[in-house]
Amino acid sequence: MKQVRLAIFSILVAFSTSLFAQNFAYDRWSSYRIYIEELLKQHQLPLHYAYLPLLQTNCDTHHRNPYGSGAWALSVAAARHYGLHILPGYDERHDMKLSCKAAIAYLADLYKHHHGDSDKVLAQFMQCTPKSVTANEISTDFLLRRLQEGCPADMVHTASGATHTITLEKSIYMQDFCRWVEIDSLALMAYNPSILPKAKYLHSTTQIHLPDTHINQWESAKDTLYACATENKKSHVSIPTTPPKPEPTYIVYRVRSGDTLGHIAMRYHVTVSQLKRWNRLHSDMLQIDQRLKIYK
Repeated sequence: MKQVRLAIFSILVAFSTSLFAQNFAYDRWSSYRIYIEELLKQHQLPLHYAYLPLLQTNCDTHHRNPYGSGAWALSVAAARHYGLHILPGYDERHDMKLSCKAAIAYLADLYKHHHGDSDKVLAQFMQCTPKSVTANEISTDFLLRRLQEGCPADMVHTASGATHTITLEKSIYMQDFCRWVEIDSLALMAYNPSILPKAKYLHSTTQIHLPDTHINQWESAKDTLYACATENKKSHVSIPTTPPKPEPTYIVYRVRSGDTLGHIAMRYHVTVSQLKRWNRLHSDMLQIDQRLKIYK
């Protein structure tokens, strides 16, 4: 039965790869193909790993669920460990280039840890991938190689529209920024997938990508915007009070077959003792489908 399932899935993958030119997901991915492959070469990783974003999320930079976000479906813990910023209204997992760097650095560490065993590397990397992708019981490494075989070697698209990157010196209200730079908020988010729809501020030290047609407006308005940011900060009246203790955030992990506390701790960059304390465990024994709280 498994061989039949494997054959059917192979046919489906082969068929889907023949539709690359009509599929927006592949077109979007191909804009970054050379960039991803160069990063893989730098880390001496297999080039078929470049197809992971397609397999995981259809290369959807806006993909978001409680466990992983962005085209690579990175967890909060992994993203922060590899240098991505996650702030209110701002999440660099949705920036394709930044998330590529973080994801491939993570893959490189896993590849070294598992001594080049791709099945183990990909199984651990894809913990936050939607179950619809991982439920077929077929080797992820095999699927990636089939995608690689089906993708035309010369299929590379270049992202359209020249942009310029600026680094903010102060936090600025997003609506003020859009008004003074004369850019629609939806257009700004299209150029900057890291900016989430709920964003109120553009945070200091973050990088903002602007189309070249709006750079002159930014240069003319930036002093005014920074001055407004300073005034807004000065006008803020602090009322002496004891701030409420922030509630810790956590995810709930469901134990799978073969899981151990050590593996789970390594995956989420915590310690075994923390897992035991958070979940009031008195031994290392785990049950399949048992829920574990893992604090961020």
